[in-house]
Amino acid sequence: MKWVRLLLVIWIIILLAFIANEQWNLTDEVKEMSLQVMEDEADPKVEEPTESKVEEPESSNPVVETAPSSTSENSLVSYMGKSVEDMKSVVGEPARVDPTPYGYDWWVYDEEGSYLQVGVQDGKVVSLYTLESRNLIQDLSVGRDYDDLKNSLSFKEEVVVETGGGTYRFQLKEEELKARPLLSISDDVYAQLYFDTYTNELSSIRLLNAETLVKHQPYELYYRGELPQLPSTVPSEWEGIETGVEAQIFDISNAMRTRFGLAELEWFEPVSRVAYGHSKDMALDNYFSHVSPEGDGLQERLKRGEVYYVTAGENIAAQYPDSIAVVEGWLNSEGHRKAMLNDGYTHLGVGVYQYHYTQNFLEKP
Repeated sequence: MKWVRLLLVIWIIILLAFIANEQWNLTDEVKEMSLQVMEDEADPKVEEPTESKVEEPESSNPVVETAPSSTSENSLVSYMGKSVEDMKSVVGEPARVDPTPYGYDWWVYDEEGSYLQVGVQDGKVVSLYTLESRNLIQDLSVGRDYDDLKNSLSFKEEVVVETGGGTYRFQLKEEELKARPLLSISDDVYAQLYFDTYTNELSSIRLLNAETLVKHQPYELYYRGELPQLPSTVPSEWEGIETGVEAQIFDISNAMRTRFGLAELEWFEPVSRVAYGHSKDMALDNYFSHVSPEGDGLQERLKRGEVYYVTAGENIAAQYPDSIAVVEGWLNSEGHRKAMLNDGYTHLGVGVYQYHYTQNFLEKP
């Protein structure tokens, strides 16, 4: 009997050691809502939220296939990891530089018919984003059909990323494979392909190096090692980040409208202040709704802000990592899509408070 008890004690010790060694976290859920107000009627449309987990990986080591895309010197992917000065020799000076909470800055290029964001950290290119048909990756351009790319690139449910800090396995759900599959382009370059699930066409492309991808945690994540820590951000720094995200949401939304042959919306500062107030209120009072706990909705907020309109609409979201993810998410949700692509709207205000986002659309009298 002694040896039985001894085996039992050893088994318990091993189990406790395994539990103590296991690391897991649960990220906040991603949320979206859309609302349109016309005269005195409000008709909110609510989507079921999705959530992502960060957990210890299993001991197995899935095989990662590299996308068979060429990285010729003529494609912008060749500038990933290189000096931003090399990048500037191709695309010039940015229209503005927006900070992020992830340790890099977005260099934003917004010219007529062309939109590009270049992520720069320590003088190196760590990310690229475009929703135009520029040559970001050779033979992979915006507008390509989903099925064609799926057949040629073989989208995977699992993608493993290696960094100096550990091994990270991203697990993609079925809807994520449809809307934003993840590809390994090279040892340290990954591509998120954002698809318009209504047209089944490639909407935009984001490139990230491994460290930046892990910081964003855009999919369910299992890992061994350490999760990279985001830089601490003080309130004054958040103000600059929020202003940049607001401008990016405005720019990307207008680029989407241009794609569908719609007129661009004008920025309207008074309604932006209303939108910011709602994002901040949701964050500080810990709720997610078009209607505040006090019962105030979009109509009441616009009235307090002395904003006059014929028709107004509102999109809200929470816990998305940045402007790109939130706008692409809205595009693939019926209510939000209708608001962004409504040809009756003339003005737009965007308000961002940390990871809470509000768009207010107006048809001005």
